Parts: sequence; C-alpha cells; structure tokens
Amino acid sequence: MKKVMGKVVFLFVAVFLLSLHLSGQSTGDAVVLLQGKTFNQNRLPVSVKMVFTNRSGKRTVVKSNSKTGVYQVVLKPGNEYYITFKGYLTVDSNNSVKIPKVEKYTEMEHNFAVKKIEEGLELMRFSAFKPEDSVLTGNYQKQFGLIKSFLKENINASVVITVAMKDSYFRKKRVRIRYKDKRGRKRSKRVWVKAKTQLNKVLEARLRVVQNYVDSLKIRKSMVVFKTDDKMGAKHKKKKKRKKRYRRKRKKHKKKKEKKLSPPPPVDNIIITVGKMMKI
Repeated sequence: MKKVMGKVVFLFVAVFLLSLHLSGQSTGDAVVLLQGKTFNQNRLPVSVKMVFTNRSGKRTVVKSNSKTGVYQVVLKPGNEYYITFKGYLTVDSNNSVKIPKVEKYTEMEHNFAVKKIEEGLELMRFSAFKPEDSVLTGNYQKQFGLIKSFLKENINASVVITVAMKDSYFRKKRVRIRYKDKRGRKRSKRVWVKAKTQLNKVLEARLRVVQNYVDSLKIRKSMVVFKTDDKMGAKHKKKKKRKKRYRRKRKKHKKKKEKKLSPPPPVDNIIITVGKMMKI
C-alpha cells in the first residue's frame, strides 16, 4: 500500500512540474502585435518613424505607412514601452503603452495623434523637487530619459530646461551665524535672512543638480539650454485646529465624520520646451 501511495505522489509531482514548465514556456514565447494609425490634428494620416523603448533600454523601430498612417510592431508582454517620434510629438502627451502579460499571441490597437515639432513647443512639465528642497525625487529618471530619446531621434532639435520655484514659499527668518572677531575669538550672532536670498540659494542648488544629472545621461551640451524662473509660489495654507469646547451633553449625538482633505497636487518645477531647430 505504501509503495502504491508513493508512486501516486511521485506521478502527481512530476505532472505538476511538467505543467509549470510548459506554462512558463508558452508565456515566454507569447508576443503582442500592437497596431494602429498615426494622424495629425486634422485626422489626416502621417508617415513617421516610431521608436518603442522598454524600461531596460531595448529599442524597437518601426515606420507608419505613408498613405494610410498604419503601423504594426511586435512587442513582448508584461512591459511598458515609451514611444518617441522623429520630427513629431503626441498631441495629448500620451507617449507610453503598457503591454499586459499574456500567455498566447494577442493583438492590441493604439492610435497616436501627432503634431510637428516647432521651436517653443512644450515637451513636458513635471515636479522633480519637493517644496523648498533641491533633492531630485519622483519619476524624474523616466522624464529625462524620454528627453534623451527625443534628442537621439531628432538630431536637429535642442531643448530648453527651465528650473522653476513656483512650488516653494519663503519668508524672512533669523539664523545664527558663527564668526571670528578682530582678536580671533569665536563669536556668534543672529541675523535676518531675506526670503529672496533663501529662494536664490535653493534655485541655484536645483539648477546644479539638474545640470549634473543631464550630464550623466551623456547628452551633448549644445543640445540643451538651461534657464531659471525665480518667481515664488503662494503661501502654503495650513489647516487650523479647532479648540475643544467642553459642554454638558444633554443628548448623545452621533459624531460627524470629518472630511479628509486631499493634499494639493504637486506644482511643476521643471518645464522642458523645444529650443532652436538647426538646419542639417
């Protein structure tokens, strides 16, 4: 009896492992055919070179048909692809496609409305810093990566990166500084620091951080122009705490649930536009 049970268990395990192997094999061989059309703002077909780049940096290049605007590209499932267009941009700034995980051949449709690249055209804007801070945060890597891909496909274009401060607010404050007097003795005193001085200090730090990061992407310096916007944002509103009032309660009342205020959306502090277009 024990021998029979052992054989049954062994057979069950073998079948289970075989099914896992076959399912993994079928998923690995599965592909997704993404197809659709590229057209301009007047819904007329546009022929354009398209570059699909996944998160690991692998690129797939296709070109839409000159008469119909139809394109087809084979992609691997379970990936997110970022798309750049040679000489064009998407109208709605939707330049990514998520390919779901599938176990068999699948077809998907996605159309792109595009517009021609012109000087001054805004490419993107996003928040890369927390208020009053100069440390890069959020999805800045993805955004700057798209700029690198854009410049790679449009070698006659340049970009203007503006570092802004509209997300931050400063007020005059007193700080303690240390110094040496005429006799060389260590002293300290409190001095007032203007709001504009604080703002400029953070702005310079932000600009330096962005320049260093862009340099690390190995983008040609002639293709990037840096600017700053020193306009300060509005004062941050703080929720006032209500004072508790102690009264005799005659009747028991149900406590009203306080509405949770959602935090304000982040203010964009990086704006990237198309710079001068060079003639080739």
